[in-house]
Formats: sequence, structure tokens, C-alpha cells
Amino acid sequence: MTCGFPSKSLKRIEAKLEQKKINYLLLDSRDNYAVNEKIDFKNLNTYNKQYEISKIYVHNQLRIEKIYNFLTQNARQIELKFLLKEIEDKINANRKV
Repeated sequence: MTCGFPSKSLKRIEAKLEQKKINYLLLDSRDNYAVNEKIDFKNLNTYNKQYEISKIYVHNQLRIEKIYNFLTQNARQIELKFLLKEIEDKINANRKV
């Protein structure tokens, strides 16, 4: 069987999808991608919730990456030290409880 995941980890992926109540299909590529197995959790499906959580995470990661690239590209500029000081102050202010 070939799949989008390594065949050794397919059972683990299925278990995770079932745990999170996410609908999925198993297709057979040898049989013109016929549906081998269809799992439908109906109203228990949490795909939209998982999608929203993931979307926020990925969006934040992309923003962090852009900031990191900007800082590394401008590391030699003297003005950057003021920006870094502001960033450090903001981080330290959020750490105080």
C-alpha cells in the first residue's frame, strides 16, 4: 500500500485522526483511487477546530520568520540596536507576573 504517509506510520496517523474525531478517507491508488475505507464522525468531527488552531500557529510562525529575517539582514545597522532594545523591553515586561 502506498499513501501520503510512510506505510509504517499509517496506523499511528489513523489513531491520531480518530482521537481528534477528524473525518478521513483511505484511497487505493492501484484501483484508480477508489475509496478503501471512509471514516465519518459526523457531528463529532473536530476538523474545523483543529484547522483554526493550526492556522493561527502557522500564521504566527510565518510572522516570526519574517521578523527574524529582517533582524538578521539588518544586524549591522546601528539603528537596529534601538529596535532590539524595544523588543527586549517588551519581552521582559510580559515575563513579569
